[in-house]
Amino acid sequence: MKNFAFFLISIVFLVIMAVKCTFCGEGVSGSRGLLNHYKKCQKKAERTHRSVSHALETHHAELAAVATRALEEIASQAVNDPPLPDLPRSPSPLPLRPSGRPGRRIRLPARYRDEPPEPPQPLPPPPPTIVTEPNPDPEPNSCAPPSPPTWIKTEPNTFGVYKVFPHRPTHDPEDSICLEDLCRSPGLLTPDSVVSADSSSSTAPWFPFLNATVGRLMSWFHLGGNLRTHQKLDELVNKVIWSEDWDRENLRGFSAARENKRLDNAVDAMPGQAPDGWKTGSVKLKLPAPKVAVPEAQAVEFEITGIMYRPLLDVMVEAFQSPAFQQYHITPFELRWDPQHDPDNPDASMDEHDHPVDEFGLPPLPLGHQPLYGEIYTTPSMLKEHKSLPKTAPLHLETIIAAYMFWSDSTHLANFGDASLWPLYTFFGNQSKYTRAKPTSNACHHQAYLPSLPDTLIDFYRNTFGVPPSAEVLTHLKRELMHRVWDLLLSPEFIHAYVNGIAVKCYDQVKRLIFPRFFTYGADYPEKVLLATIKNLGGCPCPRCFVKKDQILDMGSKADMRRRGNLREDSSSWRQMIERVRGWIYAQGRLVGSAAVDRLLGPQSWVPTRNAFSVLAEHGFNLFSMFVPDLLHEVELGVVKAFFTHIVRILYTLGIEAVDELNSRFRQIPTFGRGTIRRFHRNVSDMKKMAARDFEDILQCLIPALEGLLPEPHNSLVLTVCFTLATWHAYAKLRLHTGISLNCFRKTTTELGVEMRRFRRTTCEAYETYELPSEYNRRIRRQAKKNSKTNSSSTAPAQGSKKRKYFNLSTYKWHSIGHYPDAIPRVGTTDSVSTQNSELAHRRVKQLYSRTNKRDVEPQIANHERRNRILISMNNRMNDAAAADNITAPDSVQNSGAGDRIRPENEPLPRTPPRQHHHISESKRAFYNIYEFLDETDGDPAVKNFLPQLKSHLLARLLDLPYDGDETEFSDQDLLDVNIVQHRIYAHQVMRINYTTYDMGRDEDTINPRTKSDIMVLSREDQDDSSTAHPYWYARVLGIFHAEIRHVGERSKSLRIQRMEFLWVRWFGRDLSYKAGWQARRLHRVGFVDFEDGGAFGFLDPSEVIRAAHVIPAFHYGRTSDLLPPSIARRPEQDDTDFRFYYINCFVDRDMFMRYCDHAVGHRATYSSTSSPGNVENSDTSEEGVDSEEEDEADAPAGGVSVDESDLELDADEGEGEDEELGSSDSGGENEEDSEDEESHDEDNGGDDEGYEGENDENITNSYGYDAL
Repeated sequence: MKNFAFFLISIVFLVIMAVKCTFCGEGVSGSRGLLNHYKKCQKKAERTHRSVSHALETHHAELAAVATRALEEIASQAVNDPPLPDLPRSPSPLPLRPSGRPGRRIRLPARYRDEPPEPPQPLPPPPPTIVTEPNPDPEPNSCAPPSPPTWIKTEPNTFGVYKVFPHRPTHDPEDSICLEDLCRSPGLLTPDSVVSADSSSSTAPWFPFLNATVGRLMSWFHLGGNLRTHQKLDELVNKVIWSEDWDRENLRGFSAARENKRLDNAVDAMPGQAPDGWKTGSVKLKLPAPKVAVPEAQAVEFEITGIMYRPLLDVMVEAFQSPAFQQYHITPFELRWDPQHDPDNPDASMDEHDHPVDEFGLPPLPLGHQPLYGEIYTTPSMLKEHKSLPKTAPLHLETIIAAYMFWSDSTHLANFGDASLWPLYTFFGNQSKYTRAKPTSNACHHQAYLPSLPDTLIDFYRNTFGVPPSAEVLTHLKRELMHRVWDLLLSPEFIHAYVNGIAVKCYDQVKRLIFPRFFTYGADYPEKVLLATIKNLGGCPCPRCFVKKDQILDMGSKADMRRRGNLREDSSSWRQMIERVRGWIYAQGRLVGSAAVDRLLGPQSWVPTRNAFSVLAEHGFNLFSMFVPDLLHEVELGVVKAFFTHIVRILYTLGIEAVDELNSRFRQIPTFGRGTIRRFHRNVSDMKKMAARDFEDILQCLIPALEGLLPEPHNSLVLTVCFTLATWHAYAKLRLHTGISLNCFRKTTTELGVEMRRFRRTTCEAYETYELPSEYNRRIRRQAKKNSKTNSSSTAPAQGSKKRKYFNLSTYKWHSIGHYPDAIPRVGTTDSVSTQNSELAHRRVKQLYSRTNKRDVEPQIANHERRNRILISMNNRMNDAAAADNITAPDSVQNSGAGDRIRPENEPLPRTPPRQHHHISESKRAFYNIYEFLDETDGDPAVKNFLPQLKSHLLARLLDLPYDGDETEFSDQDLLDVNIVQHRIYAHQVMRINYTTYDMGRDEDTINPRTKSDIMVLSREDQDDSSTAHPYWYARVLGIFHAEIRHVGERSKSLRIQRMEFLWVRWFGRDLSYKAGWQARRLHRVGFVDFEDGGAFGFLDPSEVIRAAHVIPAFHYGRTSDLLPPSIARRPEQDDTDFRFYYINCFVDRDMFMRYCDHAVGHRATYSSTSSPGNVENSDTSEEGVDSEEEDEADAPAGGVSVDESDLELDADEGEGEDEELGSSDSGGENEEDSEDEESHDEDNGGDDEGYEGENDENITNSYGYDAL
């Protein structure tokens, strides 16, 4: 009976649960089964479509009939009725928002339009040549018409930028560039750069090898680096084995040693190319000795041999005959900007040619236009040198300039041991810095490997004179060695070419007369003093001017600016003084550091060394003008490091808890960009193994991390100093300056001096600071090392005996701050001359070192460097030959094969075309039924009104309404007309946003809701109220979605299904009670909108996003759960709480900095929404001499906002290496604070790409919560 009863119950249950579809009659089980069946039922879809179509046709017919009758009635009334007078319209009331509060009045700006950068306009075509018959009988009193000016300018591009040349150039590399050439991010889809080889050469492309197979294999081995990674294995297979010209028969009997010998035995002059081999030279040093009086010509000599170098002319000829010449600017020009240029209504006429020209042969700057400074070939110094060239040359050759740019820096070659190299690098300023700064461009030429004093010198000196050389003698010989090597490089052949030029057939087969000119020499301070022949940290420590050491504190004051005008010059009187002192040292046997020598040379910090560059003085060259600022060593590893170090010392006086809190805050700072802001894993207070990029990151994020750790008034003062220093640093790192931004930079320099001196005399004097633990440990190690060398019996300082430390502003690095604004118009922006270029070039040297036997490495490294140059040239020829034969190289083919089409979700989001504003995957793998989602998240305040808000957002876009924050309200019927196909929304993990940078480049940000989810859009609030106006809104992306939408109803424009992408966001609101911005010198503060406000959550069209934003928590104000109960809108690691406030980090990179300025050339889409810090009314910050009380009242900075962006981007990727010998200083005048050794580390600068590991849609889990979104 029990079984029978169970059977009956089962039958009844099945009957109750069995349900038939009313459309097709198919039976299903339960309501949920019926719902699932309806999604797939073809009959239901067909009937629904027929019903909707019939209803729409009937409705449209009724509407047409109603409209026809209404028009007829209006027409009849217009004939019979008199006209009515115009009546004033009453203002419409503000609509209520969903929360019940009255809405805001919103003035809608123009819709944000992403404008890809436009390449410069080409030159206008030359006018046709008109041949006229000569007049046989000219009138005696007739005057010849004046010759027209030769200058020529291009049309403005979209941004209003144009070029003005002193004459028509014969070669302009920017004529052929396109949008892909302006891309700054490696994530953008760009074709490989194609280097054309000389097709007229009869040499086989794989020369000096016998066939292409061996050539490709040897090229992969030598140029592929030392690490054998999966990427290198892929290159071996795809680039070598699968190449069309691969033939394994050519490898029978292959011998690597034989092929290397063939490569080394290649003639110095490759067919059709200039000599490229290394030379070995030697120099002789005259040894001074106490009480040994002989003429200098008869002094004892010590010869240093084995100096590896390449002649300067050989490097120049090789560069101008190589394919890189296609990118060289041989005619300098002035870059100008018209801020009022309207591309939709461009000026119809060009400037008249009757204007007077300036000293460079250019017309005056039109009213309202701005000069632009960036490249060295657009600077007045290059135009001046070009103007001074001979107007006529033998055989009527065109005269051009080879702009030499030198860098030298000692580097450690291994992590262990003392192996080091001191390379001298040569770049050419004719090439754009955007190309020149990339190591892969091979624009760096190894010029020489500078030697150090050998250990045998001390033995030779002792054996010759009976006494060891003193410290002053060794320092003198180091300077002598540097300049004798430069004597070797500045050969008579080079001097002749410097004066008369050298005829070279360039890569385009046009013969030109090239004049070499020196423009910049980048080096750290110890090398600068060697090259400038001045005393290290002497009484006048600057290699550019005569500012005294005790006057450095006044940096930025009016008196300091006047003193900087007293520049060093290579004068005949100076050279005569040096010769006189050298006579005392050699002919009279006086000491190098004697009182007589110091009395004559000491006041201006000269040293008794004959400068090698003085050989060019009679030809108008001032050697001191080529020393340029070094942002890496002077600022980031100098001023910024010193300031942060003293801040940590102050925190130690308050207790270890304050230091721990600082470290904890830095660890919580989110990352940003592709290595722009990296994760602070270690304790920043320890400053272990930190490179320049780390101190840059610290400065950019210091304000939120430091807030509230010091008591008032020191807290406010320190935050003001941090803001001003970050503003100055942002201006210093800009890649493109305008006349306005340069004036703002100068003003910020003055304000930085005022604030830093106020910090020194107020906060620093209030605390008694001592060595940090790391400083104390380094001092103990130095003392122990010194004792071990001298066999001293003295012991190391006792534990706990820390030295008192003061904040020192009397350093050269602080003084150099004042030279930056004036250096930019002279030699270009700092990224063009930064020593970061040489630091990146060190990577190649270290790779070559690993291939040596570690003994006598200079010749071996030189040989490997020559091999690399030959192989790079061979690769260019082979690639060009492959392109000519239509051979498809598998180098950088995008993953678009059949397998990729079948499994697109298994690959990361592919690279984005640069013209596209944003990129979201096409994948439909991760989807959610919207009703199931709402059912399972019922009660979560984040999804309250989710569906109505989503449909309102989509409907506004379907109706082409301007974005107003989704505050437009629609009727219920309007929302019902928006159908989400199959009720599905498709989730994605990443979105890429392309944007145009301030310097007219193209870059991208990646938005990932799990890691980097904060964005910025144009503000839609009324900008008339300047007290509360702000150009942007900020939001956190909770999810990236797309859906397929069908819009029906009377307002529908199309019944076709549309793919619509949207972002689910949580809005930030600006804290209007907090004074922020340029006047207040504080970051803008925001906080999440309360969940009870109807505008806390919303949806956003991805095309409205400008770019990612770096939002840092305001740690000082703590966390709260009041703004939102537990919700899926938070990340799992947030523990259901939010920070009360956040700061918008406008200093995170250069482009972000310029987003808050109105003098950003490339931000044309946001011109009307931003305001320049230079236009803020500020009180006078002038000062006379030392600080005055008026300084203390100095008001707002002229700051703007931004910092480094990704290089390939080199600005965030920096490191340092230095030779111990360069740290030696002269006796006397040494600053204790600067003379201490600082541990610097030459680290690998590759980005860690945090946050990019999840660019796969398949990684989205099918569970609700934050991971699902």
